Amino acid sequence: MNITFLIGNGFDLRLGMKTRFADMYEEYIATPSKSDAIKEYKEMLKNDAPKYETWGDFEMAMAQAAKEFEDETAFIECLRDFKVYMAAYLEREQADFDKRMSVSFNARTLCINETWESIHNFYTGLIPNVINEFMALGVQDNPHYSFISFNYTDVFDSLLYSSHEIIHIHGKLDADVVLGADNIGQVADLPYETTKRFARAFIKPEFNKSFDNARLIKAERAIDNSDIICIYGMSLGRSDYSWIIRLKNWLLSDQGHHLVYFMHDEAEYNRLNWDAIIDTEEDQIVTLLEKLCASSDEMNKVFNQIHIPVGYDMFYVDEILKSEKSKVDEKRKKNEELLDRLQDRPQENLATLR
Repeated sequence: MNITFLIGNGFDLRLGMKTRFADMYEEYIATPSKSDAIKEYKEMLKNDAPKYETWGDFEMAMAQAAKEFEDETAFIECLRDFKVYMAAYLEREQADFDKRMSVSFNARTLCINETWESIHNFYTGLIPNVINEFMALGVQDNPHYSFISFNYTDVFDSLLYSSHEIIHIHGKLDADVVLGADNIGQVADLPYETTKRFARAFIKPEFNKSFDNARLIKAERAIDNSDIICIYGMSLGRSDYSWIIRLKNWLLSDQGHHLVYFMHDEAEYNRLNWDAIIDTEEDQIVTLLEKLCASSDEMNKVFNQIHIPVGYDMFYVDEILKSEKSKVDEKRKKNEELLDRLQDRPQENLATLR
């Protein structure tokens, strides 16, 4: 059985990292501007940025804002300036997470084990009928996993700690950060001519075709060959429209295909009222199908192939790290108290003080 995980920014947020667009734009606006075009763009961003809830919102807003620039050179300059800042910010967040992982000798091992436990048991929050169906399909019988990351960070890679290839479809912090719209049709009517430089800088699939078409093909092949796709931490916004359509077509191509989608939801659910949970799941499936641009007929065809584990989460890495830090802090406190007592009574035996 082929199982593919699509990992988005919600994964990094789950680890306690501050990687939302909202977490960083104010700092970017406050940085020195290298040109008048960048300075003017920051003024524009200052007014509009509070409206953006996701990275996709920012990317689509930038597509609309492209018409405010005098030419493609000014637009590309501002885009590249933000990308350099963004990469540096995310590198700091990644370094901070790596530091948290080093809180104790045991922490990294526990976090890696938790990550794989979550992957192997991704379906356990679903209703029993679906669990039984997955078991009958062979979800536990030597599954072959594929991983497509839409993140720039490599914390997911480090937590897998294996030979599995993670396809970073939008690049990585140390190489080729890809930011922008999905296709040229999403860019507002521009008052200036554009060249292939504009498409290469701002249209994500165009950059991939120019830079590393192999990873694009690998990701498409992984999706097309999947029996089950599990999506975690992705908002499925319009800036990833190509992937949205591919997912929809994958569902429509075979009734045996199943999509498990972890939808962010802070509400609490009582597991005694499973009928209420199923009601919520059906509502969320409709919302997801709308994101997938499905027609009414398409919704009816694939509705039962989509599963949302309402009120269930995984990847409890942040909780593990907080627990390990608490243990380390407690041990450090005891050691400090012991040293204080030794200083007060240096002649006493250490074993007695312990």
